[in-house]
Amino acid sequence: MNQRIPKLPHAFFKWYCRPDRYDELHGDLEELFHERAAQSVRKAQWLYCLDVIRCCQPYAWRKTQRQNFGMVLFQNYFKTSSRSLVKNPLSSLINVFGLSVAIGLCVMLYGFWQWVDSMDQFHEHKQEVFLVTSLANREDKPQQYGYSPLPLGQQLLEDFRQLKNVCTVKDKDVLVKYNDNAFYERVRFTDPSFLEMFTFPMKWGTASGLHELNSIILSDKAAKKYFGNENPVGKTLSVVFAENQSKEFEVAGVATKFPTSHAISFDFLLQLENLKLADPNINFSDWTLYADATLLWVSDPTDATRVVNKANKYVAL
Repeated sequence: MNQRIPKLPHAFFKWYCRPDRYDELHGDLEELFHERAAQSVRKAQWLYCLDVIRCCQPYAWRKTQRQNFGMVLFQNYFKTSSRSLVKNPLSSLINVFGLSVAIGLCVMLYGFWQWVDSMDQFHEHKQEVFLVTSLANREDKPQQYGYSPLPLGQQLLEDFRQLKNVCTVKDKDVLVKYNDNAFYERVRFTDPSFLEMFTFPMKWGTASGLHELNSIILSDKAAKKYFGNENPVGKTLSVVFAENQSKEFEVAGVATKFPTSHAISFDFLLQLENLKLADPNINFSDWTLYADATLLWVSDPTDATRVVNKANKYVAL
C-alpha cells in the first residue's frame, strides 16, 4: 500500500466499510488518489479524506451482528437447570413441586378474593339496602338466620321514617307451563320495590310490570328456557300453585343476564299478593308466619344503626 495515503482516514474507512466490499470501494479510492497525487500529493490527500467521508453511506456500512442476550441467558439458565435436575432429581422435584403448589395457591386465592370482592357490587343502592336477620341458640351456639316474621317489613316502614321502603321475599315451588314445556320451578313472591332496591336492568319490557298482579318478570335464563331467543314480552305462562289452583301470567319483562359474581338473583318474580293463590288461608298480619327475607332500604346508611337499636321491641313478638 502506498504509504502516502493518509493513515487515519484510511483506518476510519476500514472500520466502517463492509469487508465484502472493502476491496472494491477502496480500490476506486486508491486509484483516484494515485491519479491526483501525480499532480499534487497534498491535494490528493485532502481529496482522499473527502472521498472517505462521502463513501460513509448505508451501502458501505459494516453490518453489526446483534446478539439476543435474553435468549443467551435463557439457554444458559436452561442448561444449568437441566444439569441440576439430572444431578439432584429428588431435591429438584421437591423444589419444583413446592413452587408449583405455592403459585397455584396464590392464583386461586387471588381469584377467590377478586370474586368475593366484586360480589353484588353492580347494585346501585348496595350501601343502602339491609337484610333483617334473627339470632337463635342452637346447641348452645348462636346461629344467624335471614328469616323474619311476615308482617315485620310493613310494620317497620310505618314505625321508622328513616326507611325509604321495605321488601318482603317469599319463595315457593310451583309448576310453570308454556305450551308443551312444563317444569317445576322456584318462584319468588315479592314487593314491587324489589326491582327498585336492586339493579337488574331489563333486556325486554319494563320492571314496572311487577306492580301488576297478573304480570311476571323473568330472568334471561328462564326466558331462554321457555321461549328460546325470542322476545317473550306479552306472552303468557301458566303457573300451577296447587292441585286445581293455577293462573295465567303475562310476561312483562326479562332481566339482562346477571353478572358472574352475584348472590342475589331470581328466575321468576311475582307480586307478593299472589302468594294467596298458593296458600288461600295466608294472613299477611300473622306474626307466626315467616318470610324468607325482609329487606330494608334506608335513606341514609348511617340510620341503619338507629333502626336496629329501636327494633328490639319486635323481638318478643
